[in-house]
Amino acid sequence: DLDERIADEEIYMDAADLSTDLILPGCELETDRTCAAPVIDAFATPSWNASFLDFNEDFSVDSADRDYLITNILNTTYGDSNLDGYFNTSDLVAVFQANEFEDRLVGNSGWSTGDWNGDMDFTSTDLVTAFQTGSYERTAIGEAQVVPEPSAILSSLMGLLCFFLLRVKPSVNRS
Repeated sequence: DLDERIADEEIYMDAADLSTDLILPGCELETDRTCAAPVIDAFATPSWNASFLDFNEDFSVDSADRDYLITNILNTTYGDSNLDGYFNTSDLVAVFQANEFEDRLVGNSGWSTGDWNGDMDFTSTDLVTAFQTGSYERTAIGEAQVVPEPSAILSSLMGLLCFFLLRVKPSVNRS
């Protein structure tokens, strides 16, 4: 139901509406991360009947749905190639080991191999997309950041320096 208060507005499909040009594994995205990367990749080449990709329920399948899937459903960020909730060094190592960075093959990359902007190629544009989020080496979305306090040693040394400067009296030469 799109709206529980309205009767008979359900969306249904007939067997004639099915397409074989897009094959995705069936799974629960919130609990099974192994199938999430192909779903993210499906936005690059959506089929004519890709209404199942309308994650933000605005009756349009576009980049807003892709962003909603990544940030709200998967609770992660661009750059998190292994979908563990963190964009960190392990993600960069994995995508560079896939050896698809600016290769000569067109359209051969996916989310798990570095295509974070959705054009099916892993290029410097994908790195810019990922780093623009400001989430590299940070905690997972929703977790608090630990902010270190200023060093107590530095504060103590500054205090001692001020103390000695105020206590030192100029010597007077009495000859």
